[in-house]
Amino acid sequence: MMRLALAALLPVLCAASPGHGGADVEPRISEFQQDPVGADPATQLIEFSGTPNEAFQGFFLIVESDNDTEAGVVEEAEEIDASFDASGLLLLNISDIEDHSHTYLLVSSFTGTAGVTDLDTDNDGVADDLSTIGDVYDAIGVPISDDTLLYAAALNGTDLPYAGAAASVVFRGRGSGAPFQVVGSNVFDAAGQNANAAFGDQTFTDPTLGNLNPVDTPADTSFRIA
Repeated sequence: MMRLALAALLPVLCAASPGHGGADVEPRISEFQQDPVGADPATQLIEFSGTPNEAFQGFFLIVESDNDTEAGVVEEAEEIDASFDASGLLLLNISDIEDHSHTYLLVSSFTGTAGVTDLDTDNDGVADDLSTIGDVYDAIGVPISDDTLLYAAALNGTDLPYAGAAASVVFRGRGSGAPFQVVGSNVFDAAGQNANAAFGDQTFTDPTLGNLNPVDTPADTSFRIA
């Protein structure tokens, strides 16, 4: 595979339109289960969103993000060569995600080796060797403790805060396109605030893989005279 030249040390995260559907939607990581409820499955699905019916090629990378000597190692690299469906969704079947903090990357190319390539060679929480990856379309960091080295924010993505336990589901709200994490019976935003009210009566605790995500709408707190 031809390596895509990097324009700079830090790839530019492409701007994206929130939600699913519509024209010219940049590819995004839409939904996955960080720590599924119950026994760990042998495999699980990762959902991406993009332009409906458009072909897509790239790589999904899982980067070790616990604060230890393995920090920054590309734990898993999955090639994607498929098309978004009519709703702008694409599903990828991968092996079960290990119970570690991770940074998830959707990139245009990857020339490294899973289990070997290290994006953070000195384990200081800064991705200092990005020579093996191309453009970064999306990046989400998800902790399972408060002692992590997440890399998404430095790649213009989002590092979610620790919310007291590992997230069972991580998804992008279909209103804002922002990432949320489900912990127990609650959903938290990227600032670590409880966001249950933003989803009203919608169910958000169960994964909706292959279907449109819940719509987040800020609660109306405007003053009213009854």
